[in-house]
Amino acid sequence: MDREFQRKRFTELRFEYYTAGRMLWFNDTISIAAMLLGYAVEPSLKQALIAAGTPDKNKVLYSHVIPNIFAEYSGLGCAARLEVSPDLLLRGMGDVP
Repeated sequence: MDREFQRKRFTELRFEYYTAGRMLWFNDTISIAAMLLGYAVEPSLKQALIAAGTPDKNKVLYSHVIPNIFAEYSGLGCAARLEVSPDLLLRGMGDVP
């Protein structure tokens, strides 16, 4: 698949999740809104990986494992000043109570 097409698609997905989550948040449907805003993180990271020109040798762009995607993102030096707790990344996967 063309990298530019992938980048645009992840950008669209991020926007769709974010706008739907924001609308639900303002309509007081907080739990579903939080879920959609969390879903916006995955395409955001994938879009950033494509923009950084990362080779997809590990098929990370087709993965839905957020800790692995974030590790690839961090490995490029994109998140040098970003601190994220590992349990925050795992919580979205249902691995942490």
